[in-house]
Amino acid sequence: MDYQIFMQIQFGRLSQKIIWALLLTFLITKTNLSQNESFFDPELNKTLKTENSIRVINGVSVPSYFPNFNPSINSNLASDKKLFLINGRTDNTFLLIYKNDGTPYFYKEMDNIGGDLKLHPNNILTYWLGEDVYGFIGLDSNFNAVDTFRCTTGYNTDFHEITILENGNYFVICDDYRIVDMSELIDGGKSEAIILENVFQEYDKDHNLVLEWKTSDHFDVFDSEGQSLTSSKIDYVHINSIAVDYDSNIIISSRHLSEVTKIDRQTGNIIWRFGGKNNQFLIDDDITFSYQHDVRPVDGKPGHYLMLDNGNLRNPKFSRSVEYIIDSENMTAKKVWEYRAKPDIFTSLMGSTQRLQNGNTLINWANTTDPAATEVEPEGNIVYEAGFDEDYNSYRTHRYKWSGIADKPYLIVEPFADRLTLLFNKFGDKKVDSYNIYTKNDENQFNLLDKSNNPFYNINKIDTPGKYSFAVTAVNFEGNESAKSNIVEIYLSGFDSESNLVKNGDFSEKLNYWNFESDSAKNITNLFDDNGLTINIEKTVSNYLDILLTQENITLINDVNYIFEFDATAEENSLIKIKLGSASVDYAKIGTVLLEKVKKHYGFEFKMNDKTDYETNLYFQLGAASDDITLNNISLKKSQGTAVSETESIMEFNLKQNYPNPFNPATTIEYTLPNVETRHASSLRLELFDILGRKIKTLVNEYQKPGNYKIEFDASYLASGIYIYQLNYEEYSVSKKMLLIK
Repeated sequence: MDYQIFMQIQFGRLSQKIIWALLLTFLITKTNLSQNESFFDPELNKTLKTENSIRVINGVSVPSYFPNFNPSINSNLASDKKLFLINGRTDNTFLLIYKNDGTPYFYKEMDNIGGDLKLHPNNILTYWLGEDVYGFIGLDSNFNAVDTFRCTTGYNTDFHEITILENGNYFVICDDYRIVDMSELIDGGKSEAIILENVFQEYDKDHNLVLEWKTSDHFDVFDSEGQSLTSSKIDYVHINSIAVDYDSNIIISSRHLSEVTKIDRQTGNIIWRFGGKNNQFLIDDDITFSYQHDVRPVDGKPGHYLMLDNGNLRNPKFSRSVEYIIDSENMTAKKVWEYRAKPDIFTSLMGSTQRLQNGNTLINWANTTDPAATEVEPEGNIVYEAGFDEDYNSYRTHRYKWSGIADKPYLIVEPFADRLTLLFNKFGDKKVDSYNIYTKNDENQFNLLDKSNNPFYNINKIDTPGKYSFAVTAVNFEGNESAKSNIVEIYLSGFDSESNLVKNGDFSEKLNYWNFESDSAKNITNLFDDNGLTINIEKTVSNYLDILLTQENITLINDVNYIFEFDATAEENSLIKIKLGSASVDYAKIGTVLLEKVKKHYGFEFKMNDKTDYETNLYFQLGAASDDITLNNISLKKSQGTAVSETESIMEFNLKQNYPNPFNPATTIEYTLPNVETRHASSLRLELFDILGRKIKTLVNEYQKPGNYKIEFDASYLASGIYIYQLNYEEYSVSKKMLLIK
C-alpha cells in the first residue's frame, strides 16, 4: 500500500476549490458599479450592527457568516493578552485573534481545515493547514506567510503540534504505520492489522533534520488503553503534544497510552513514564488522568507540568485542568492544583490549558457547547469566559502578547441578493485614514474605482455580467498608500431577480457557455433548432456520468431562494440527473428526473443554505437516457414565490450533516425520505466510505417508508480522518463528509 495515499485516512483532503484565472472580460466603470450611499453610517465603526447584513465590530468589518464570539465574564483580574484560536468547522473556518471584549484583532478565512493558531518564542505564528499543504504555515508579524513546516523522510505531518524554539529549531509530529498479524497475538486479531505509529522530528532553523524518534522503537501495542486490538486499524499511541522541558529534554503526551513521557534529547532514551500501564511514579492524586491533551512544563517552575485531563476512561466522565509536581529522584508525582468546572464539563477530545504570566490558567473545553476560553485564578474563581454561540469548536486556545500590524489590507467580497459588499481591514493599524478600491479594466490593469472612509464598500448596480477583480489599499493620515490587498475575482450576473443565471439557456448560440462531454463510444450527436438542444443517443448508456452537459461559474448566494426550470422531452421515457454544486456538494438536491415522450416544463425551488458559492456548476447527467432527448429554456432565477406548473420537486429527500462534527467516537446521522402519496416502503442503503472511496461499513440496508430517521454511529474502531457517508434510496443518492478526531 502506498504510504502517502494511506495516510490520507488520518486527515483526508477536502474538495479543492477552483482558482480563478486572472482574466477580466468586461470594463468596470462608475456607470455600471455604483455606491449605495445609504449603507454608510459614521457611527458604524463604534458598535456592532447588522443592518443591511453589514457587520462592523468596533471598527473591524466582518462577513455575515463570521463566527459570533461572546465574552460572558470580564474582570480586571483577567489577562490583557489577546486570544488566539481557530473556530473548528469544515465549512466555515477562520484564523482568529480576539481582544478581550470580542473585537477581532485579526482574522483570515480558510478554504479548508486548519487548527492550532499560536505564537512561538521566535515571534513566528503558526497554524495547521490541511488541503494542498498538509503541514504548518508560518506567519510573520505582518501576517505574511514566510515558511512551511513538514515532516520529511517519507512521513506525513501530523496536525496535532508544532513547537518552535527561540533559536528557530522546531519539533513536528509525524504519522507512520506498520502491518502486523494480530491474530498471533490476541484472539480475534486481524491477520493484516494496520498499526498506526507516531514519529517526532527535530529540525534546525534551516530545516535540517537533527533528531528522529519512533514510537515503534519504544512502545508496545499492548500498552494502549481503551483501544480495541481486534480492529483492522489500531491507533495505540496517538501523540497529541510535544514540548521542551526546563532541562532541554522532551515531553510528549500519548493520548491512547494515557501517558506522559520524558525523552533524552541527545540519546533518545526514555527518562521516565508517567501514567498509563507503565507508570513509574507513586502518584498523590485521588483521580487517575486519562486521554490527556496539551501537556506543558510550567514556566519558571521546574518539575511542574500542566495538562488538560480529558478523562475518557473515568466513570463518571469529566475533564479538568491539572498540575503535577514530579520528583524524578524519589519517583513521586503530586497533584498541586486542579480546576473542574461546576457543573462538570466533559470534553472527549482536543482542548488545551495554559498557565499565564499573571498566575491565572486559561482552559479551552473544545466542545461546541462549552466555552472556548475560561480563565481562572489560582483559587478557581472565573475572571474571564467566552465562546461561540454557534456550532463551532476550537482545537486549542492560547493567550499571547501581540501587536502585529498588517502591511496591506485583507479583502473579502460577499455577494447578497441585491448588492455586492467588499469588506477590508488593515489589521492592527490605527493610522488608517481611508481605503482605495480598485478594479481591473479590459487591459487587465487596476484602476481606482472609489474611496471609502469605512472598512466596507457596497455595489448595488451591475449592468454587465462578467468576471470582476477587486483589490484594496489603505491610506494613512500622512497620505501614504499601502500595498494592494489580496485580489478577489468573482463572476457576477446582476442583482435583479429577473436575471437568468444560466447563460444561453435556449441554445440559440449552440454550445456557447456549455461544456459537452461523452465518455461513451456510442454515436452521440447534437442538433440545434427552435426546440433547443437535441442529443441523439444511438443506444442506452448505462452510467449517468457517461454523458455530461455542464455550465460553470454560477453564483448562488447564501439564504436566497431560487427556482430552476427547463423544458424537456424524450423519444422514450428516460431518467436523467441534475445537480447544482460541485463534485462533492449538491445545493439544490434535484436528483433524478423522469423525461417523458410529451414535452413538459420542469421546475424546482430550493434555498441556498450553504455559504455563497461563486463557482457553482450546473450538471445535466444524461448517460442513462434510453433514447434521444431534447432540452430547452433552461433558467435559474431568484424565486418570486410563484407556483410553477407541472413542477416535479423532490425536495423532501434530505440527508443532514452528522452531529457533532468533528466527533469522537460517536455521532448522529439524520435523513428524510420523500413523502409522496404513491410511494411505499423502498430499499435504502446508508454506507460509509473512507476518503479513498473504499467501503468501510453498511450502516443501514433495509426497506423503509417515507419519514424522518435517525441513527447513532460509533466509530471507536476507526482511525482519525475524513469519512464519507452516502444515502441511496430508489433513484436518489447523496453523500456528505464527516471528520473523526481522536
